[in-house]
Amino acid sequence: MRIRFIILTILLFAAVSLQARTFDRGLGNPKSVYIQKGTWQAGLSGSYNTYDAEGLNGAKGTSLLGIVTDLSGQVSRSSASVSGAWFFADNYSIGARLGYAATSVDLDNAKVLSLLDLQNRHIDAMHMTGAVCFRGYLPLFDSRIVALFGEGSVGGRRGYTKDYEETARGKLGTYSDDFSLYFEMCSGLSVFVNNYCSLTFSIPFLQIGRTWSTQTKEGEPASKRSQVFADYKPDLLGISIGVEYNF
Repeated sequence: MRIRFIILTILLFAAVSLQARTFDRGLGNPKSVYIQKGTWQAGLSGSYNTYDAEGLNGAKGTSLLGIVTDLSGQVSRSSASVSGAWFFADNYSIGARLGYAATSVDLDNAKVLSLLDLQNRHIDAMHMTGAVCFRGYLPLFDSRIVALFGEGSVGGRRGYTKDYEETARGKLGTYSDDFSLYFEMCSGLSVFVNNYCSLTFSIPFLQIGRTWSTQTKEGEPASKRSQVFADYKPDLLGISIGVEYNF
């Protein structure tokens, strides 16, 4: 036990001493100014993704990794947001963001693991979001044109989800009132195209939060559900492109 403690202590001191050493990797001075203190920033961002699956030559549909077969249908996802921020220090800002997101799924046919058949399934969802955001920039190569940035945000979401089938009597399914609170981190790239306007490309990589909803079926409250989630991985469906104005 004593030997293990001594080894761990030596490793700890070695790690601290290695961290104390600095190494210039040629990426530039992180203290150089990308956006000055006192600057106001207004931004727009959005994303749109659509996926189509359809069989040819009489086939029912396509195959997805061999898990889902006879896949036929369409999925679309879109989002838009507006933001405002103030730089309380060089390269660091605090602000707020309001957003809108919509998802539409029209699944004509699918077979999961050759066991579960899904047909005539439709999902429509719309949600509004609001968040408080903190962002920091890291200029590349002492540049005032290109920088990496990291952003953390705390916010909430409110909206609805409809899950239904098309029948001779119309749409039959469930309606859900959705709520959520979350913490999210994303990273991205900022590029100035002139002295005032910059383009941003970002992707979420950490999401923590809680969602809950009340489901209504045939006009009557039917059930409640909730979820606590924590994801540490890039969300490729959440890739966003935006434009920001600094003044």
